[in-house]
Amino acid sequence: FAVKLAAALRARRAGDRSLTVAVLDKEYGLPPVILSRLENAHKTLDRWNGDTVRAVQRVLGVANAPALRTLV
Repeated sequence: FAVKLAAALRARRAGDRSLTVAVLDKEYGLPPVILSRLENAHKTLDRWNGDTVRAVQRVLGVANAPALRTLV
């Protein structure tokens, strides 16, 4: 799932040029180092803290972790 989530995040960013690293940090609370780790599938979803999981959910437009799994 981590690899698929990484691909989903990269695809989302590729499809919306306004989602810069700076915007993801400021608006979504995903600092560059965390974004990089997510996009490179460094950890499984259950190993990320709640704030990071919620930020990913907001970026991908889903309400919760089950919806995130369904989307990905």
